[in-house]
Amino acid sequence: LNNYDLNEVVTISTDSALNNDGGGLYPLEQVKVKDLSAAALVRSANDAAYALADHFNGGHLEFVNEMNRLAGEINLDSSRFANPVGYDHPDNISTAHDLGVLTSRVFKEQPIAEWMSLKNYIVEDVNGSVRHFLFSTNELLGKEEGVIAGKTGTTPMAKEVLVSIVDIKDHQYIIVIMSSEDRYEDTKLLIQWIKDNVTWRKVEFPLQINGKSL
Repeated sequence: LNNYDLNEVVTISTDSALNNDGGGLYPLEQVKVKDLSAAALVRSANDAAYALADHFNGGHLEFVNEMNRLAGEINLDSSRFANPVGYDHPDNISTAHDLGVLTSRVFKEQPIAEWMSLKNYIVEDVNGSVRHFLFSTNELLGKEEGVIAGKTGTTPMAKEVLVSIVDIKDHQYIIVIMSSEDRYEDTKLLIQWIKDNVTWRKVEFPLQINGKSL
């Protein structure tokens, strides 16, 4: 989002549309950046994510270079990216810690927070002649109490991945599940553990001047 205007128009490349799935986009279809971003976060639409990367100055390879530069900038020290969408690759790696840090950063961006919380989204081309009805890949949204947003991911090597933002007793938690056989049940178990074991207490310290309480 730092590099694009949300209303900027992207022409979907043939490669993005035909070699990636998720959003059902068509070659040469013209779609706004905000709609492609929403598709990538709501539906995990790889075609939308690749289209955004192809639109970058220098193409998707330069886009990946920028991803790695930004990862270093925000101290994702155990992460490297080899493609724009997280396909399995020896140089495409991350950790639960880094995904948590990344989520805490991007969730402060209002559009991203909104997209991550949506259960569905309609992508239209700029002429309004083509519509793509997309539904969230996150089965916990709207069903599990406290889950307010999240992002899924699945590959053969990474297995099931899920990052969730959960509100429990007015405190927000980021839960990261990786290499799972059932990311939703694993997330539910951690939510219940937090409810059963974590207590927040307000501690007041006396005002002091020069070490003396007032």
